[in-house]
Amino acid sequence: MIIEGLSSLLIGFSNFQWSHGVMIVVGCALLYLGIKKDMEPLLLVPIGFGAILVNIPMSGLMDEGGCCAIFTKQES
Repeated sequence: MIIEGLSSLLIGFSNFQWSHGVMIVVGCALLYLGIKKDMEPLLLVPIGFGAILVNIPMSGLMDEGGCCAIFTKQES
């Protein structure tokens, strides 16, 4: 179980691109502004967390059974 998690983490790092890093830095900046500078924290903190989470490579958040896909699933 632990070995599988570590191997998927290494696969994620091998698929890391510079654009992921830029967006993670933007997400951290939004968190900083929302928490430390108290600039619209109800807006910036969730946006910052979302920007960080969806830019983690190979995390599976937007896969068919992923967390974000479940929340955004529309019933027909």
